[in-house]
Formats: sequence, structure tokens, C-alpha cells
Amino acid sequence: MISDIAFDMEVYDVAQLFIQASRNEEISPALYNGAMLIQSSGWNTRKYFKKYYAKDASFPIVITMNHTEGIYYYHFSQAQKHAEEIFTGYWKNPDILRQRFEIFHNLDNQISVIYDRITRSRIKCNQEDALRDDAIAIRDAAWDMNAALFFSIVFDEQLCLKLLGQVRSAITPDRVRSLWEKATQPISQSFDIRRRHMALNMLMHGASWEEMGERCQFFEAHYDRVKDPSEVISDLKKDFGGYSSELIKVSLDRDSDVAKKRRQEYAQWIKTLSAEEVKLVEYIQAIIKLRDVRKDPMARAVTIMHRFAQKIFTECAIEEKYIPYAHFHEVLEGSRYVDSIRHVLQSRLPEYAAFVDNDGNISDATGAHESTKKQLNDFYLQQQFSETDSGNVITGSTGSPGNIQGRVRVISSYQAQKDSFQENEILVSGMTRPEFVPLMQKASAIITDEGGITSHAAIISRELKIPCIIGTKIATQVLKDGDLVEVDADKGMVKIIGRA
Repeated sequence: MISDIAFDMEVYDVAQLFIQASRNEEISPALYNGAMLIQSSGWNTRKYFKKYYAKDASFPIVITMNHTEGIYYYHFSQAQKHAEEIFTGYWKNPDILRQRFEIFHNLDNQISVIYDRITRSRIKCNQEDALRDDAIAIRDAAWDMNAALFFSIVFDEQLCLKLLGQVRSAITPDRVRSLWEKATQPISQSFDIRRRHMALNMLMHGASWEEMGERCQFFEAHYDRVKDPSEVISDLKKDFGGYSSELIKVSLDRDSDVAKKRRQEYAQWIKTLSAEEVKLVEYIQAIIKLRDVRKDPMARAVTIMHRFAQKIFTECAIEEKYIPYAHFHEVLEGSRYVDSIRHVLQSRLPEYAAFVDNDGNISDATGAHESTKKQLNDFYLQQQFSETDSGNVITGSTGSPGNIQGRVRVISSYQAQKDSFQENEILVSGMTRPEFVPLMQKASAIITDEGGITSHAAIISRELKIPCIIGTKIATQVLKDGDLVEVDADKGMVKIIGRA
């Protein structure tokens, strides 16, 4: 249970609290587009993680916001421990992944049922007390799912080699390298294709644009903002307004044929592998799928959390611009309570930061964004100093192969910077998420700080067939807008040719 925040406005140095808790842990790169409503709602706590891992797998987080960006950090090394526990368990008993898929499907079903039930009209017509249990249930189901599948967010060639050594596998490092490209080509369809199919099937079956805006609102759900259905309808019309029934069928059949061919090629290739190699490849394919399929239920949950918050803020006539700055446990207390802390919520804009420990206790500070951001950024760079390449080369891992030269564009805040991105620029970001897809479709290559073969950037870049280097850790710190670089994704290297 997340504790109440002390509202005497005492200023805690939240950056130092996180740094002190991270002395023996590697922290993640800066992760953008966060909001207090979601990131401080307890997803990192023992309440969720203790169910799915043998050791204490929870971790503290810190989030800092102003009116243009929300940045959060967590313990990246803890995610590595999750990956190690599940991989070594899988090597002894592959059934562990079947169990995780069962957990996913059960929670996905719970989230889908609540999402379909808590429509905007139901929210409007019902009292908040009648909606609160569903808001709590969808939050808990989402964070249970996030915890259960968190092991899938960290896996790359280096970690793979380390873990194969731990389980005393006969697969040699050279053999891993020769298998890697094919092994990491996902045979399952990505969330982007699944969403397109959902929209096309709704159109084919005569759904109105209003119904589609409601049902597909989660397509445009981000931690810091959930688009109104009218905005979603506008986006859907832009993408699918010109589709006839015949064109829908052609599009669906084409995707089906591509997927079928991919599965057939995979089935033929896997016959050529040894039993241990098959075991490794099947693990890789499973975690790629698990990390990807969680995106839609997570987006549905975020949508409902925002819808409930909108209900509460409307009841007490507080502007919606304050919603991202509210903690979800405050919103769950209801409109009377939120109205009583109106002055506190308003004081958090434009700058607010919070530290959330493993048990969900929160320490916060207003007016501290820039200071918090600088301290955390400096601490992260100190941790990475020994790994930072000297000279004009940045290294990472291959997300999608290829080689290209171009000018970079660093995107930290999607909402604030999306319009600045130009066709064929090289997208550089801490990480990518579903909202980045329009930029990724325009990009000639992608470079991220965060990485792993299951990362969003790796999966989408393979579908788009553009070079991608992931896990650089420092690209957003070293590269500047307009820098000319060579992206050699085959080798996982970014060479700076000329500064802007």
C-alpha cells in the first residue's frame, strides 16, 4: 500500500535518496514520457514482484517532471537478476515459460474485461464509488503482469553468453554469434500489426468511427497523456479512412501471407539446429513475444487509470493538466479528498519529483526538476564512465542489421519534439515506445540508450528493415542534433563523422 505523502511541503532531496539506494546497483538510462499518476503507483514494489521471483526482486524508482517532460530511473541490474533467474530455471525446466504465458493470458483477459466494461459513458453515468474497485483491479492486474514478465526486458548477446556459461551449455560463443541474427528475428507479429488488424476488422464488420475511437483509445495511451477518443478517431481516419472492404481484405491477406512465410522459414531453419540450440532459440522467441504482447493490456490499463482520474478531477472541477502530477492512490481516495488537496496538486506544476521505495513509500519535492535531473544524469554517467568509449565511437548491440550514414535527431520528449523529426534522419532516443512508431517509420536508422533483443526499438526496426543499435547507454548524452554519423549495426558501432 502506498503511503500518504506528508503535505507540509518539506523538501526532500529525492535524487540523493535514489542515489543512496543505488550505490551497488546499475541504474537504467533516463526513461522519458513518464507521469507521476502511473510511475508512482507502486509498479516497482514488493507487493507485485514477490509473487513471481525467488528473491526480493523489487526496486526503488525516481521520477521528475516539469511541463515539458517526465523522466524516471529504476535499477537496471535488478532486471538482469530477473532474467538470470528465469533463464537458468528454464534451462532446467522449459515449462517455466508456459507458466508465464498462462499468467499473461489470465491477466490480459482480466484487463480486457474491465476495459470493455469501463466505457466513457459508464464513467459519466456512475458514481465514483461504483468505479473504484475496477480502477484498483485493472491497476493491480497491469502491475502483476508487468512484474511477471519483467525478466523479458533484459536480454542481449553478452548476457546470453554469460547465462549459457552458468548452465554449462555446449553451445560455443562462436556458434551463438552465428545463430544470433536469425534467432532474434521475431516470428510473431508485433503490437503495431495487431493493432492495425483490430482496426481493419472493426471497419470490415461495420463499426462506427465513434465506436472505434472508444475501443481503440488505448492505441494512443502514453504514461503522460491519453488522447481523447475524438483525437483517436482523427488518427484512425487518417490511417484507414480510405480503406474499402476489398482493400481491407487484401491488406489482411498480405500480412497473413508474410507471417505464414516467416513461420515456414523458421520451421525449416530450426530443423537444422541441435537440441540445445533449439532450446535457446525458443527461449529468445518466447521473451520477444512476451515483452511485445504486454503492450496492449498495459495501454488498456493506463487508459482506464486516466479515465478514472478524469472522472475525479471533473467532479471537483480541477483542470486536467494536473492529472499527470497526481499520485494514483490520491485519485483513488475520491473527489472529496482530491478537492481537499487542490492546493498541493496545483503547487506541483510546473516542477515536481518523487522517490518511491520498494514498499511504495513516497518522498517528494516541488520545484526540483532541474536539480533532480542533473544529479541523476551525473550519477548515471559516473556509473557508465568505465564503459564509455573514448574518441568518436559509441558501441552497443545489434537491434537490426544494416549500415547507413546520416544526421541524427535526439528525441527525449516525444510530445514536445515529435514535429521536429525529419524524413530519413537517424532517430536517437533513450528508448522507444508505441507512440514513437510514426517517427521510426520516417527514420533511416535508430539508436537507443536502452537495449535488449526484446526492446521495442529492436522489434520494430526489424519489421521496418532499418539499421538499429540498442543498449549504447550514452548515445543521447554524446550525440547532438545534426551530428553526421555512420551506423554500423552489424557491428553495433556508431562512428561520429562530423559534429553539427
